[in-house]
Amino acid sequence: MNELRLEEINNLIASTDFYELRNKGFMPPFESMDISKSDNICYPDEQNEVRKRIIKNRPPIGYEIKEDEYLTYCVCKFLIYEKIPQDEKNIVCEYLDEELKIRVFSMFLNTKIKPLFKIAPDDISGNIYYSPRVNKVPLRACQKDPSGKVHTSKIEITYKDVEKFLLQKENNNDTGFLLAIRHLLNESGVLNEKWCPKTIQNLINNLNTQSWTECEEKLCSTNDNLLREELEQIEDVHHEVHVNDSLKNSVLNSVPKEFNTLEKALYIYSKLCQILSYDSMYYLGKKEQHDKSVTNISNVNTENNNIVCYEFSYILADLLSEIGITKIKESKLNGNKFYDNHANISFLVDGLVISADSTRTVIQGDLTSLKYTSVMNGIRCEQYDENSQKIFALAKKKVRNHLKEENKQYASMIPSKEYVANMSLNEKLILFNNLLTSCKLTNVDFIAYVNKLVSELELNITTKLLYDDKTNIFYAQINIQNYHNEGIMSYIIDSTTKKIYENPNGLLLYKEDITTRQ
Repeated sequence: MNELRLEEINNLIASTDFYELRNKGFMPPFESMDISKSDNICYPDEQNEVRKRIIKNRPPIGYEIKEDEYLTYCVCKFLIYEKIPQDEKNIVCEYLDEELKIRVFSMFLNTKIKPLFKIAPDDISGNIYYSPRVNKVPLRACQKDPSGKVHTSKIEITYKDVEKFLLQKENNNDTGFLLAIRHLLNESGVLNEKWCPKTIQNLINNLNTQSWTECEEKLCSTNDNLLREELEQIEDVHHEVHVNDSLKNSVLNSVPKEFNTLEKALYIYSKLCQILSYDSMYYLGKKEQHDKSVTNISNVNTENNNIVCYEFSYILADLLSEIGITKIKESKLNGNKFYDNHANISFLVDGLVISADSTRTVIQGDLTSLKYTSVMNGIRCEQYDENSQKIFALAKKKVRNHLKEENKQYASMIPSKEYVANMSLNEKLILFNNLLTSCKLTNVDFIAYVNKLVSELELNITTKLLYDDKTNIFYAQINIQNYHNEGIMSYIIDSTTKKIYENPNGLLLYKEDITTRQ
């Protein structure tokens, strides 16, 4: 492959005019977009239609807006567009009957409420889901079976079911479903709108009565007690195979002595995420090449650091037991091997139930992200109790501050919003290249960093993951289209050497898109 110089690529970017492209739909990456705002725009001609026909002319009350389909459409958009003055909206609302309010709500449902739903990572049904949260903890239903084992099920609802229910096409009396609807409608703020239909007003008011509040409080209290009791009653963790002394000392010797046990646990989790990396062969689907034997744990160290989720969980549990945390719920073993399933752990520390999952998603999980940011998303307190959440939040903040002091590179690896606010697109792309080619991350960690930078810099580019099937080295392919649409400026970066090459011409294999141009 023909090698390119970084200066050569950056000079080409600097001399390209991206202004025209930005003004012809040059949009930021999907994950950085506020969908509710991008989909909910009332254009000037639509605003003028409403102002001319209703606000300026002020037809008699009882004027049938819905007899004119275009005006009806414009009114719906006018009322849910946040940039329209409230006094103008109030005038329009005087002309709404219940039928038209339902039309407005239907559009609000699609443009304001639908973005609150998410795609489940492993779901292939095409459904999108909403999961209510209490004190940032997903609402669940916990039940104990006769053997004492606690079973937890998510309380989540699909957009299809919500749409049918709220538009009165289907009934649903399930308690979990109605609790989720309660959270969804309260989060949407629809009750504050003057056009809110009476059916929705009545539903919200009913779901916010004392009886429903007590129902949720009882559910949360029961869950808290069951989760804590389950961990209190399990046997202390016992491993036949232990983390080798090199890795153990590297982590435990760096734990600040002034930290309490919870803070030490958070620090150990973060430190492991910094030291260990997700196995690139496993990520490529070559699972048979990864040793699932438990004895392999003793070979993991700061150099031989490629692991997968079940190994990370085992190593974390082993180190937590070293600091006196012994009530740990972890995945069972298949003899002397790990099951080839996703794994995480939960543990009891100072009366708090903590769950830790560093690879909920590989590219955006803590196992990659804690190498360039101090934000911990994969570890949380599972109790709804406000005091428990406060204790956990304070501990997390203290550990984060220590990590930022300990790792000064955090400040330079993810530029602040203020730093890039006034940058041109050309300058952002050059910064993007400079950060990637100067970092020490490789393979999966490097690809995760690419994804993060595209999002943080709001770059509208396509990036792809390519790999060498013989060496398993990852490459990031960067595609930038200029505004003349005369072709794509394209190059690849070796995640290990950071060398830049022209397109591989079939020498590398495609794995997946990292980010996609909108």
